[in-house]
Amino acid sequence: MNDEEAALLMAALAAVESDIETEGDSSECSPSSLFEVPLEKEANLEPIHVPFPLEPNTSTEFLGDDIIFYQNLDLIFPPATPNPTQAMLAEVHQVYEVKLTTTFLERYWKNGRKNLQCFPFCPEYNDFYAMKIQDKKHASVGVCRTPVHCVVRTPINSPLLYVLGRFDQISSGRSPSPPPAFSTSNAGGFEVFRRDCFEAKEVETKKCAVHDANMSTWMFLPDVWKIQPLLRKKRKATRTGPAQTFPFYFRVFVYILSCEGYQCVAVGQSTPFQLFSTRTVDRLKKTFKV
Repeated sequence: MNDEEAALLMAALAAVESDIETEGDSSECSPSSLFEVPLEKEANLEPIHVPFPLEPNTSTEFLGDDIIFYQNLDLIFPPATPNPTQAMLAEVHQVYEVKLTTTFLERYWKNGRKNLQCFPFCPEYNDFYAMKIQDKKHASVGVCRTPVHCVVRTPINSPLLYVLGRFDQISSGRSPSPPPAFSTSNAGGFEVFRRDCFEAKEVETKKCAVHDANMSTWMFLPDVWKIQPLLRKKRKATRTGPAQTFPFYFRVFVYILSCEGYQCVAVGQSTPFQLFSTRTVDRLKKTFKV
């Protein structure tokens, strides 16, 4: 091949390479254009649906690492815990319940120091009045008293309980006063209220698997059963109105310490009973002897 033929061959090869580069430029895209979606197609896009759980023999094209990643999404991004609302707190409070299991008599007797006699019942004679009228005496020396029991239902994870009790005199036909609440800044007020009440001790706890709750038994047994409130005298019937009585109740309050302070989460009360003076029994006893 002479020089002239070699020059023609090189010119032909150069022309072919030029055509190839022109066709390549028309089909190339910039890196950013790979992620651009035409507007007419954007409206028709649908989210990719990944079936869970992914079976090992499915025809999906996910690699093993991809399968593990998608199955652990809930662990990587756990759902946020909702903040407790007032409704949720009210449902928690509804789990707390208290019920008195001791039977109360219809009447009791107090001495001059406001100490109840044979409360809530006499183990020997059942009633203080029956013992005095029959001119009997207790076999044991000391104050005749028996415990008051109640059952408290609480959630499994309940905080420390304060089970308090006191006597309240409530007018007939009226609702009892609500238990007081004490904020965190008024912890001293709760301690004063606590000292003015009888405090129960827990004697037994049972887990109730059906209701997912604890059932605990509490016992009140002070050295002396003393009436705390001021006694209101009975009002006799008049021309303008009927007689008025103010029955007594033994009320139980269950308190817990929460972020808002000491709150009463359950209230229970006994059946109503009348209260009389032991001097009345002494007068009746003399009348029967005459």
